[in-house]
Amino acid sequence: DGYAACVDFPACLYYRELMETFPQAKVVLTLRDSESWWQSFSLLLKTVNSARWLRFFGPRLRMLIEFADRIIVRDAFGGNLEKERCIEAYERHIRQVRASVPAGRLLEFDVRQGWEPLCAFTGMPVPKCAFPHRNAGDAALKKLYRRTVAGSFMRR
Repeated sequence: DGYAACVDFPACLYYRELMETFPQAKVVLTLRDSESWWQSFSLLLKTVNSARWLRFFGPRLRMLIEFADRIIVRDAFGGNLEKERCIEAYERHIRQVRASVPAGRLLEFDVRQGWEPLCAFTGMPVPKCAFPHRNAGDAALKKLYRRTVAGSFMRR
């Protein structure tokens, strides 16, 4: 209630339930090269794994790690985080979204396309600023880590 959109993981796992709950909602399927996706995803896995020891320092941290294990390891990838299996699951997800979402509700989007197709699809004006193409990768995850995991530890 009160939100206009949800993005990324884990919301992308529940696109069917979200479409059912919000029948007017549109779905943006962001496409990227499978190898590039793996590089980004494996960095996320490394970040989560490196933070595992922090689960002993508080209930919030424990819940965060347990959530990551349940959603990432079990639900999304069936317990197998080997590169080939993960890429296979990523590609299967793309096929399933394409098969499940009606054409008028689906935008297949590559960030290299910029603002125009995304704004046209959502009915929003094109921003005057440049589209943020860069995935900061490691730097972005370190910032997220500091804000969530380390921040939770420090607030304890």
